[in-house]
Amino acid sequence: MTTNNVAFSKNAIGLVVRRLPQPLPGTGAIAEYAELGNFGMRVIMSYQPNTLSQQFTVDILYGAAVIRNGFGVQVRT
Repeated sequence: MTTNNVAFSKNAIGLVVRRLPQPLPGTGAIAEYAELGNFGMRVIMSYQPNTLSQQFTVDILYGAAVIRNGFGVQVRT
């Protein structure tokens, strides 16, 4: 049986995180940002009239991509 694995250096793959915008003015939603190093998230508090309660939403916008294809190799064991 042959197993395929991938080995790569830290320059092969990139992760990008972007800050999401504030909610629209007048909607009653309040946003706060929580960040740790280069990683951040948006927490939104809004009122839900159907349930008569507060709703909290956590959003993160990120993406990953191969930056240098030659820095990763397939290893067969």
